[in-house]
Amino acid sequence: MRRVLAVTPPLSLIIAAVITFWLDSGHRVEATWAHGLGLTLLIVGGIWLPLAYRRLGRSPVKVGVDVKFMRELRTHLGTVVAMRGDLCTVQTATGTYEVNRYDLVPTPRVGI
Repeated sequence: MRRVLAVTPPLSLIIAAVITFWLDSGHRVEATWAHGLGLTLLIVGGIWLPLAYRRLGRSPVKVGVDVKFMRELRTHLGTVVAMRGDLCTVQTATGTYEVNRYDLVPTPRVGI
């Protein structure tokens, strides 16, 4: 879900640019502002799209990593004990939970 949310705004700009170029090609609107707007939207969306996708990167969640997640309006702390695709088994003090890996937030271990 995070991946879809991250790339939605730049994809929307690119789609708006394509629609604007389509309006410009059929002489449905004045060519000067439509062409300029379409070009601007295409450039901004084209630069933003790879940056948004790169920002996501790989999830640092692996077996043995301490994580926190929300469940039933509470924050739970636990350790990932197993992974199957995007589904992680997290062991907490109160029990074991099956959680999507994109809902987990890794917590750094602080050593002395």
